[in-house]
Amino acid sequence: MEIIIDTSRHCIETGSKQKYEHLLRQYFKSGCSEKEKQILENNIQALVYFLEHADFSDLRNQYQTRFPDQASSVLVFPEKLEHMHIQLKDTVLYPVWRT
Repeated sequence: MEIIIDTSRHCIETGSKQKYEHLLRQYFKSGCSEKEKQILENNIQALVYFLEHADFSDLRNQYQTRFPDQASSVLVFPEKLEHMHIQLKDTVLYPVWRT
């Protein structure tokens, strides 16, 4: 699965937090089907893992040096969340995980 994170006005951490809040609002919105809720739950779970475990200091440094004008990023998460990565144009960034 993939989650698009807006990094046009904020760092990757703030963009991820805003996306998390947006997904939570969508989840509790009335009229959401069970299938949509399941997809939202998976995305929320992945963002929670990312927000709790990624070393955002390292990610900010990588972004500022290599992608100063990047408007959006794609957080790609496979079945095992610890293998998630960030896709930027032709480059893949693997977060450093805090222990």
